[in-house]
Amino acid sequence: MVLIPQRSASQDKGINATKPPASKPVSGPPLPIPVARHAGPPTLTPTQLAPAKCFEQDQDSQWNKYLFRPGELAWFNRGNAWGLCVILKRTLTRDHQNHDRAKYLVQPLSHPLHHPPARIIESEDGLRPWLAWSPPSPTHPGLASTPNLTYASIDWKGLSSGRFGHGDAEVDGSIFAAKAVDDSFTLFEPLANNTVTTGERIYNGLYLGGEKLWTGEPVRLRLGSGQDIMVVHAIIERLKPNSTSTSSASILLAGDIYRFSTLQLQPGVEPPDNRHLPIRLRQDMEYRNRATIPTKRTLSYWKLVQAGMRVPATDVKGRWYESSTLLPILKGAADFSRDLQRGEVGDAGQWMNARGDCNNAPGRMGARHVDRLDAFGRSIPLGTRISRGLDGSPEDAQFPSEVPAAPAGVTVEPAEARGDAMQGVELDE
Repeated sequence: MVLIPQRSASQDKGINATKPPASKPVSGPPLPIPVARHAGPPTLTPTQLAPAKCFEQDQDSQWNKYLFRPGELAWFNRGNAWGLCVILKRTLTRDHQNHDRAKYLVQPLSHPLHHPPARIIESEDGLRPWLAWSPPSPTHPGLASTPNLTYASIDWKGLSSGRFGHGDAEVDGSIFAAKAVDDSFTLFEPLANNTVTTGERIYNGLYLGGEKLWTGEPVRLRLGSGQDIMVVHAIIERLKPNSTSTSSASILLAGDIYRFSTLQLQPGVEPPDNRHLPIRLRQDMEYRNRATIPTKRTLSYWKLVQAGMRVPATDVKGRWYESSTLLPILKGAADFSRDLQRGEVGDAGQWMNARGDCNNAPGRMGARHVDRLDAFGRSIPLGTRISRGLDGSPEDAQFPSEVPAAPAGVTVEPAEARGDAMQGVELDE
């Protein structure tokens, strides 16, 4: 946490006059009385970014490299349908134009009695962030009409025998599994244990719902304008006083809060220097300004509004995504290109849900899991491993030579964005 010192009020000393002798009175106007002048609001100082502490964190800090991360929940294209999966591995390949292209190994989610095989996704066009769409209602009428069901409480054998009516067990298993993951969190890579002095432990990363967050990167906040972001500098587990129990601990994020701001382009008018921001934020803003400057005559930047703040993890909507990389996927290349020519490059966060929305529990921290795999439970096969990428062994990062194609599922049709969230994705039976 950065402490911003308050600037003391300054005084204008005026004229340093001395009292004249009584026998020689001074003629003319009276001397000015010194007036105290108060300084303006203190200048906010951004927190300095720390270097990445592992190879995978460094990979995720780079612009336009990987959109998805191992251990994350995502939607994947199954050919003529979309399903839900966990990202297991990723790597870079070269396309026909010799450009880097991300490739992923994913495990589809399902009910505990059957698991489809893993699948290789050759392009990020075949994936969507978990929060880009909303999960639909279950396909089985008996599940849809029964409130408060969870993946763990459902009688899956009874479902397979027709107890809940007709439907797709695999689809419903993936829906309930995804909701359980959204209602979970896992801290990883501990950095410091100060429980004796401050009652706090510091971590480098956090799985929050379906997403993987690192220190040193931006996240979307529920606070302020609803579109504010925080550049996270610390992930903190704070124990209750005189307690060593992690079950009652609070999870906090410490960092600087920024707000998207726009200036009319005028000679001599420059936005604040944003060199202290993560490279992904800077590169994305440069991309967006290249579109808006010639068409809208506006210049945008991230304005620091609060420095050294702490917020509960429940105030985090989710990861921040670059408009320059995600919107072409969500909108489609043709529509994005048309908007780009008009200088209409909006914020990708307006197309995204927030963590907790699918469970109608935006302020709930959810279940804590020591290991990320535990959050997926029986929705994935026993023995499934989530790759540690460049921080793991070379064998851990290798892709299988052949992965059977997953069976086609049911059609998913994303609805139009409304407000700052995509509304209910429909599954057609």
